[in-house]
Amino acid sequence: MPFAEGVFGTTCTEEEYQASLVTADNPYPNITCLSRGQNIGLAFLVQASFLSLLSVFVIYGLILRNIQRHRRFGKWRLFKLPTDIYMFTLLSLDIIQAMGQVLSIRWAYMGKLETGGYCTTQGLFQQFGEAGVALCTLAITMHTFVSVFWRKGVHNRRAAIIVVCLILLFVTLFVGIGAGVHNDADAPYITPTPYWCWISARYAGERLGGEYIWLWIALFTSFLVYVPLFLWSEGYLAVDAISWWRFHLTYRHKLVEVHGGRRRAVAILAYPVVYSVLVCPVSIIRWIGFGLETRGQSIPSVGTFISISIFALSGLSNVLLLITTRPNLLLFGSVPGVQTDYESSRESDDQSAGGGGGIGAGIVAASMGGVAIGIMQETVIGDPGEDIIGHMHARSQSQASTSTMVSDSAQPMGVKESDRMSHMTQHSESPSAYTTSEAHL
Repeated sequence: MPFAEGVFGTTCTEEEYQASLVTADNPYPNITCLSRGQNIGLAFLVQASFLSLLSVFVIYGLILRNIQRHRRFGKWRLFKLPTDIYMFTLLSLDIIQAMGQVLSIRWAYMGKLETGGYCTTQGLFQQFGEAGVALCTLAITMHTFVSVFWRKGVHNRRAAIIVVCLILLFVTLFVGIGAGVHNDADAPYITPTPYWCWISARYAGERLGGEYIWLWIALFTSFLVYVPLFLWSEGYLAVDAISWWRFHLTYRHKLVEVHGGRRRAVAILAYPVVYSVLVCPVSIIRWIGFGLETRGQSIPSVGTFISISIFALSGLSNVLLLITTRPNLLLFGSVPGVQTDYESSRESDDQSAGGGGGIGAGIVAASMGGVAIGIMQETVIGDPGEDIIGHMHARSQSQASTSTMVSDSAQPMGVKESDRMSHMTQHSESPSAYTTSEAHL
């Protein structure tokens, strides 16, 4: 529809344009007339949303391919770990969020927004998707923190299912009850706000409780959890192996890593960090908007479209992170009938243990005060969250190995080898250390 048909460079009639203006008698307009520049900005939003939607559909197609490949080779399970459940739920909610934003293609074509069934559908889709993605990201962040600092729930799929069900139940009830209670035709629940349909500004409480608060809680928690985990991964934060609430800052020289396990351990934190990058711009814009709305002003449309277009890339970002940092989730990264690197390393470990009494996947030589210290390092192929657990196990084991080797050096040469191995076994079975099986998929 050409813009020349309307007034003031829009597609609206004179009557529609007057109805779109914010006045004392009309504080919440039910129609928005888009200028040419705003129409272009909305087109960019639709394109970003379509990229997210398409990328998630592609990854779903690959998951179906993985299922077909594994079904031919006997026993398999799509959801092996809690992170599989959280990741699948996050991608599903990304689809809903992206679909709500893609629906703006109609407004870009018409050059205006108006209340009605289509507008209500878009608003409900966006509220459900955005709140669900925020809550799911929060769940992933908290799962990481609990797994590392409390050493709980690393393999507890039941807890993950309960958390996901609670998230979906809350979002469904909030969206459904809100739309059902606020059904006044003179004060619609979903209206143009102003460049897409969402909860009307007259329902500020529903805006906060149904979405904003969860966006900001997830954002704040991401920073709160990422900082201590990053410090720990760099060796500047020490956590007590038994009492999770005890930790202190320290300085340690970085150990040489053979397989880059520490980088994989921190990879899981990329999800909340990327989410923070996506949410920060739109959060800042919306906070500014709250202040301007009280004075009857609005945010420049350029800032709004830039921030919301970045936010619309959430689905694409999660797919890229899944491919690059989590290659073994959802049946990716393993080919049935082909031995993986992990399985090969396990066989090598077993052979070493049987022939020479080896107890680790790799040994890095270090020097401290003239005493040679063997530092074990597991090669973990799997969930980066479990890599963190594995490194905590390795640290505990390295301390045990250190004390063992020092004590051995002080013993007479006549001490039997069996006594030495028994002493090391007692250390490895201490409550402060993890069993190796807990550090692997």
